[in-house]
Amino acid sequence: MTQHFTYRPFTDFHEFAGFECRIDEVDDFIHSRSKFVNNGLVEAIEGSDCTPYGVYDNGTLAAFFAIRKDPKNIDAIEIAFLAVDRKYDYRGLGKAIIRKIIQIAIEEYGLDLLTVEALVLRRHKPRPYDAVGFYLKCGFIRAEFFDGHKDTLSMYRPIIKGEKPIDTEIRLAIK
Repeated sequence: MTQHFTYRPFTDFHEFAGFECRIDEVDDFIHSRSKFVNNGLVEAIEGSDCTPYGVYDNGTLAAFFAIRKDPKNIDAIEIAFLAVDRKYDYRGLGKAIIRKIIQIAIEEYGLDLLTVEALVLRRHKPRPYDAVGFYLKCGFIRAEFFDGHKDTLSMYRPIIKGEKPIDTEIRLAIK
């Protein structure tokens, strides 16, 4: 049975009040632990070219992503931010979001390349966090080698016209 989520442009950052992913550094960035004052995510999104989206499960914020035309490659869409609430971890929602971003890139931007700076936190406790594996499973390719001097790894994903969904068993759909 397919679980359906809805998505829409994200306009109210207070919806993050109960949102927590499993990475403390990302939660700190989202919440800044000072109730939306000097919030890292708000500052990163507002005043930028990013278009933020919320992904909802019956009105509850399940995930968030923001995209924009890549400032380094005008022929690409950059995934500026992607986070899934811990209550929805490991259910395929991240892959469903990538499928939705592919659809947006084609239908709204007419572009066929995605880029992302995948988060890599080697000093994360209790164990390191690395989003590279997730993006590799979604068809992204490393654009550089990780050298440990920054907390991200540049990756890209070509979109092939008429390609099939990333996984063959679609359990989640975003409308």
